[in-house]
Amino acid sequence: MKASLVLFLLQFHAGVAWAVLAAGVPGGSLGQPRLGGVPTWLWGASGLLLGAWGAAWGEGDWGTAAGGLGLLGMGVAWWGLLRVSWGLHRTDQHAQIRMNQRLMDLRGQLARLEERERMRLRLETTRQSKDVMERTTDRFQAILVAVEHHIAYGDVDRAERIVTTFSKHLRQMLHEGSIPFLSLRDSLEFIQTHLDLMESLTAYRFVCELDEDALEPEHLVRCTESLRITPWVEGLLRPFYERAERSLDALDPVRIAVAVEANEVVFRAYFPERSAVEPVALRIRLLGQDYAEEQARAQRA
Repeated sequence: MKASLVLFLLQFHAGVAWAVLAAGVPGGSLGQPRLGGVPTWLWGASGLLLGAWGAAWGEGDWGTAAGGLGLLGMGVAWWGLLRVSWGLHRTDQHAQIRMNQRLMDLRGQLARLEERERMRLRLETTRQSKDVMERTTDRFQAILVAVEHHIAYGDVDRAERIVTTFSKHLRQMLHEGSIPFLSLRDSLEFIQTHLDLMESLTAYRFVCELDEDALEPEHLVRCTESLRITPWVEGLLRPFYERAERSLDALDPVRIAVAVEANEVVFRAYFPERSAVEPVALRIRLLGQDYAEEQARAQRA
């Protein structure tokens, strides 16, 4: 077999491989590498034609020389293709590095936003706890006066009952203020303790019935955000409690019905007709126990 034909076959296979690889490269990039001002792909095409001419018509040393020059042109084309591929690879690497940096910056910003939100929630909880403690301090002074009054009149049992109930109420408030979520069962227990305290202080001139018959056992283990329900009940009933303190006549009972509707716990307060106060309601999102525990662990972290 003639040497020029062998060179052309080598050149032809190299050209096919070059075309297959170049198919995956953007067209505009192939014209960038140049040698002598001529795009390298033109060098390859010219070399392929020169090799074909040498294999078909060349004789002796001239055919071999033409095939060699054609193979050299194809080598230049391969050099340009490898240069383009390496440039694209470096570009992809830089783009990936920039993308990773942006993702890291985004994660950092999200982490800062989450930390800011946790701090806001902590500050809000602290503020609520402070407000509750300030109201409790004011109430403590009034309770001390009431206890002294009952002791002075010889009603020691009632004074002791008031102190016991208030101590329990204070422990429950401190517990609620120290955690982000509270089970519905504990919320109802805390509310009932607060109602017992107000009823004892007013000698049962003020009475509030807590109706929880509509609740199922599985509802009681679910949670709500702390300091959302008990302060609402306290503020709602405060005017009736103060009215009972200033009066010797018993007030008509107030009823608070508790139910679960569409994944929310609903507290509806029904007042006596002659009080001219319309029923009011509070809706709080009811969380699953697992969700509440997970959020509590996240806030502690």
